[in-house]
Order: sequence, then C-alpha cells, then structure tokens
Amino acid sequence: MRERWGTLSVRDHRDPRTLIPEILLYDRLIMPIPASHDDWPRWSKQGWDPKLLTDRTLQLDDLVEQVRWGAGLLESWRESMKAAGANLDLQEEREAVREAVKEAVPYVLTRRVLAQDRRYVDRDGVAPEVVAAYPSLHDMEADQFWVTVDNPAPQAEVSLLLARRFLVPHHDKDPEGLLREIIKLAKDKDFQAKRRALYQWERKVLSGPLALEPEQAVGKMAALLDAYEQAVRAAEQKVYKKAVFTVGAATVSTASALLGNPLGFASGALTIAGFISMDRKINVQAGDAAAAAVFHEAGQVLEKSKWAWVKKKVLG
Repeated sequence: MRERWGTLSVRDHRDPRTLIPEILLYDRLIMPIPASHDDWPRWSKQGWDPKLLTDRTLQLDDLVEQVRWGAGLLESWRESMKAAGANLDLQEEREAVREAVKEAVPYVLTRRVLAQDRRYVDRDGVAPEVVAAYPSLHDMEADQFWVTVDNPAPQAEVSLLLARRFLVPHHDKDPEGLLREIIKLAKDKDFQAKRRALYQWERKVLSGPLALEPEQAVGKMAALLDAYEQAVRAAEQKVYKKAVFTVGAATVSTASALLGNPLGFASGALTIAGFISMDRKINVQAGDAAAAAVFHEAGQVLEKSKWAWVKKKVLG
C-alpha cells in the first residue's frame, strides 16, 4: 500500500496543536522551507518564523519531507492565486465571504501547489499518495476558490473531520510536551500499521457506487471506535483473568511448600517466573473495527498527557 503524505503551508509549523492531528493522520508531512538563507528575512517579516521551522524539521526527523519554496513553486503559486482571486471576486458579488476564509486562500494554494509536485518518493522508491491537508474549517472552505479542481480529494476533508472529532487535545497547557509524545507515537511501527488499516477503510467507504459522504464516513468511524474499544476491553479482561489464574497458582504452590512439600515452592517459583515473563500484550480481535485503532491509540496518549500535566501542577 502506498504511503499517504500531507502538504503543509509556510505557517503550519508554528502551532503544535495544528501539527498534532497531521502527524497522526499522515505517514509524512511535506513542509515548504526557505529557498535559501537569504530568504530568511522575508519569512521572518511575514511571521513564518524560519528558525522555529528549522527546529521543527529536526524534531520531526523522518516524519517530514522538506521542499525549498523557490522560483518554480512560487510561479505556480502566483498563477493559482490569480485564478483563485478571479473566482473570489465572483463569489463576493453573490455573497459575503468571511475574512478568515479569504485570509486562508494563499495558504491553501501553497499546500495544493506542493501536492501537485511529482518529485516525491518514499523510502522504497514508490510515489506516495499526496494530499493537500486542511488544518482548519477555514482552510476547507477556502479551497472552493481553487477553480482548476472540480472535486478536491475527499481524503483531506475526511481527515479534517476525523481530527476535529477524535484528535482534539484535552488541554493546551503544554502543547510542546504533547507534541513530543505524539511524535513518539507516530514513529511506532505498530501505530503505523494501524494507520494503514485506516487508509484501507477510507478507500473502501469513499469510493464505489455506495460511497459515503465525508460526514457519513465520520459517523461510521464513531461507531467503529465504540466497537474497537469494546474489543479492547474484552481482550484486556482475558489478560487479567490469565494473570489472576497464574498468580493464584503460585500462591497455592508456595503454601504447599510451607506445609512441608519442598516441590511446592519450586513449582510456585516457576509459576511466578512464568507470570513475570508472560506476554501481557493484549490481542484485540476487532474485525472491521480495526480501522478505528489509530484513534484509540492517539486517545490514550492525549489522555495520558492531560493527567501528566495535572499531576505535575498538583505535586509541583
């Protein structure tokens, strides 16, 4: 299965809360960087903070693909802005367009220009599926001014809606700390496999004669997440029962040794050793609900981060 990469704009690196859902939902993020160090003053003047961008790319490591935002891409962006501007003028004649949406247009087009580039290959030399990501509803609404694309990829809209439904941090007191934890999770091979299951599910429900609309897909995912969490609880219960049985057997064997049976102690020691070395990883039998595993795993990290911050503040 091809990897899925998401393109970002020149400003999306600044807010960790913007990055967190994208890191979780895409195999790699494509980030524009200054064409050269001489371009840093312009970026700084625009408020795009190239120093922070450099730090972010180092932090993300192999989760990011850097692309120099130079002459060729800038020219494509300017042409796109002209087309979007003409469409925006027509739109304003028919209805009021919110300033927040108009302000997002240049950044939406940055992501689209990057998504149209054909230079990308993954570690195996395979071209990934590249999607212009939507960090916010304003970005999604601004995309209507991209006149050369009749039907934007539904994956981007579904990703935004899924992120808003399932990947909103529980607090924003320590976004940088939470970002570090999310990066660890995104690099985990098991999590990456679960994300591929999500991609398979999306392709299935968003295509074909019975394809779901993005909002319907999100509703379906909510039901799958409930089913997956039930499967997790059932699997955890099996592990718990196994642990209770093992420790119980050890207790009986040790008691037997105290009553004069020397073999009982050896048996009890072996049983305890077996408990210590026992594989207590849960084996979740979730079926179709496995597509929701990525949101369960992310939710665990988001919740853990919340309580870690609370504990830190309470205990000083």
